[in-house]
Amino acid sequence: MTKYIFSLLFLFAITNVFSQVGGDLATARKKRENSNYVEAAKIYAEYLSKNPNTREVTIEYADLLFFELKDYKKAQPYVKKVLSFKEDTVTYTYALAKCEYFLGNTETALTLFKNVQPLVPNKKDNEAIIDDIKRCIATINYYNTNKDKLVSKYLHVINLGDHVNSDYAEYVPVVDTKENFVMFTSRRRNEFNTKVDYEDDMYHEDMYMSKRQGHDFDTAIALPYEYAEVKNVGNSKAHESIVSLSPDGKTLYIFKEGTLWKSELHNGKWSVPSKLEKNIIADDYANHVTVTADGKTIYFTSEKKGGYGKLDIYYSSKKSDGSWASAENIGNTINTDGNEQSPYISHDGKTLYFSSETFIGYGGYDIFKSTFDGKKWSTPENLGLPFNSVADDIFFAPKDDFSEGFLSTNRNGTIGDFDIYRFYFNNVPDFDKKDLIVIDNSDTSANFGKTNVVSLMQNLAKDPHTENMFYRVNDTLILTNASQVENLIKSGAVKKLDIEQVKQCDTCVYKSTNYYTILNPKITEDTIPLVVNNNNTNTNTTGTSAGEKTFVIYFDFNKSNVSGEAENELKAALAFINANPKHSIILTGHADTRGAETYNQKLSEKRAKAAASYFKNNKIKKSRITKVDGKGETQPAVACPAEPCDESINAKNRRVEIKLVEIEG
Repeated sequence: MTKYIFSLLFLFAITNVFSQVGGDLATARKKRENSNYVEAAKIYAEYLSKNPNTREVTIEYADLLFFELKDYKKAQPYVKKVLSFKEDTVTYTYALAKCEYFLGNTETALTLFKNVQPLVPNKKDNEAIIDDIKRCIATINYYNTNKDKLVSKYLHVINLGDHVNSDYAEYVPVVDTKENFVMFTSRRRNEFNTKVDYEDDMYHEDMYMSKRQGHDFDTAIALPYEYAEVKNVGNSKAHESIVSLSPDGKTLYIFKEGTLWKSELHNGKWSVPSKLEKNIIADDYANHVTVTADGKTIYFTSEKKGGYGKLDIYYSSKKSDGSWASAENIGNTINTDGNEQSPYISHDGKTLYFSSETFIGYGGYDIFKSTFDGKKWSTPENLGLPFNSVADDIFFAPKDDFSEGFLSTNRNGTIGDFDIYRFYFNNVPDFDKKDLIVIDNSDTSANFGKTNVVSLMQNLAKDPHTENMFYRVNDTLILTNASQVENLIKSGAVKKLDIEQVKQCDTCVYKSTNYYTILNPKITEDTIPLVVNNNNTNTNTTGTSAGEKTFVIYFDFNKSNVSGEAENELKAALAFINANPKHSIILTGHADTRGAETYNQKLSEKRAKAAASYFKNNKIKKSRITKVDGKGETQPAVACPAEPCDESINAKNRRVEIKLVEIEG
C-alpha cells in the first residue's frame, strides 16, 4: 500500500562501526540487523544516556534515527554531534539540512542545502540525492513565500493520540458518517506480524479498528480480533490495508495481494472480500480507491502501463447495464511523472482531493484539490497550511461540508512515523452535531428573566478560553452578533435561544463546546447593550446603539421573492416601524458565494428592493426608506471555511438586513 510513500532513496554508502561494547549494544545491533528499528532505538537511547561520548555508537544511533526511522526530530542533535566528529561531512550536512527543515528552521536548512549541493559528486549513483536537494530547496522557497497563507486561524489539526497511533506508521483513516469507529492501516509489530517487508524494511501492513467512546477512541485492535462484524476481513502474514468506505457505508475497500478488493455489508457484517472488477483494475498494481456518492464513478491509483509517471489516478464509469467501463487515465493536468496518491472525491463529485510528491508545495507529499467543470479538471491547488506541512501529508478524507475530517501525516509532533490526525474548524456552528463535540457541562435549560440572559452571553463571550460564540434563534436562525440577538429578544420574536460557546483547545480531537438553552428570554428596555465578541471574525455587522433595531430575512437559493417565513419577520419589523415613526429604514441585500460575483450583486439588490416593496405596499412612506442597496457576496454573515460552502452556511448568507435607525431631532 505504501510502496511509494517512503520514496527517498539515499544512495551514499554508510559504514557502521561495530564493536563489542556490551550485551545491550549487541542486542540493539541484532534488532537493527533484523529491521526491528523501534526496539533497537530504545536500547541505543538508553545506552547513550549512560555513555554520551561513545563515538561509534553515536554514529550508529544517528544513522538509525535518520536513515531508517526517519525520525528527524530525534536525529537532529545526534547528526550535529556526528558532524563535530568530521565524519562524512557531505552525508551528515545533508542529513542535518533535512532535520532542520523538518523542524521548521527553513533559513538554516536552506543554507545547509546550498552548501552541500556542489559537494555531491555528479554521477548516476547520486541522482536521487541530487534531485532531492533540488526539490528541498524549491519547497523551502515555496514555504517561505506561502508560510503566512493559513487556511484559517480557526482550523485545528489534532493527533488522534496513542490509543490509535503508535511508534510505527499509521495511515489511511476510514470512518463511518457518525464516526462510531475508525479503521486504519498500521506497520506496527504484533504477535501475528513479526517479519519485515524486504522492500522497505518495515513490518507488513495490518488493518486495525478503534471504536469511539464519547469523545475519544478505544485502544486499536488488529482485525478481526474482538470485532465479530469484520470476521471475514481479517489480516494475514502478508500486506492488508484498509483503503476507503463508500459514501453509503455499505462497501469497504481494502488492499491486498497488490490490488484492490471490496467487502459488502449485509445484516451488520462484512462479507468475504472479492477483487474489484477486472476491467477496472486489470492485473496492474493498484492501491487506493474512492467512489462518488451516486456510485456511478470510481477513481483509483494504479501503475497501469501507458501512464504519465509512477502511480497515476484513473477513473471508470458505470454503464447503463450496471457494468463498469474500462478505466481511463484522469489526465496530465493532475497526473505527473511522479506519484499521485490517495484520491478522495467530494460528495457532489466535482472536487477531487489527492496527494502528490511532484507538484511543488510545503514538503514531500502535499494535499491538492482539483475541480471538474463538466469537461475538464482544473489546475491542482495546494490546500495550504496547516493541512499541509514540511513533511508528507496524505490520505485526506473530509466530511461532505468540509467542516471536519481526517488525514495522515509524518509531520513534527507525531508519536512515531506517520500518524492519523483529525481536523475541524472552530468558526462553524455545530448545534446539530453534539455527538461529535466535547461538552464541558450538561446542557442548561431555563427561563432566564430580564438581564440574566444578557449577563450569561456577556460572561461567555468574555471568558478567556472562548474562541467563538454562536446564537440560534427558534431552532432556525444562526447569528454571530450578540447585539442582533438582543434586538430580536426585545422585539419579542425569540421563543427559544440556543447558545454555543466554542472553547480554545489545541489537544482536543473533537471541539470543546458548551451549550445553553434559554426559553422565552426577556430583556427590559433599560438593559445595557450587549458587547459584541471581539474574538469573532465571522460577522460583518457592527454593533447597534439603543436607537437602532435590526431585523433579518432569508431567501431561497437564486430567489428574490419573499417567502412565508421571511414575511413573518417583515411583519415584526413593520410593527416596530409603525410604533416608532422617528425611525428610518436601511435595506441591505446579500447573496451566498455560488454564481458569478456580478450576478450575485444584482440578485442582492433585487432582494433589498423586494423588502422595500413590502413596506411600500403596507403604507410606509417612501421617504422613510433612506437606502436600498446590495452587497452581493462580499459580506457573509457566516464565513465559509472552504469552497464549496455547505448549504447550511449558504442559507444564512442569502439575506436582507433591515436596519431601523432613529432620526435625530
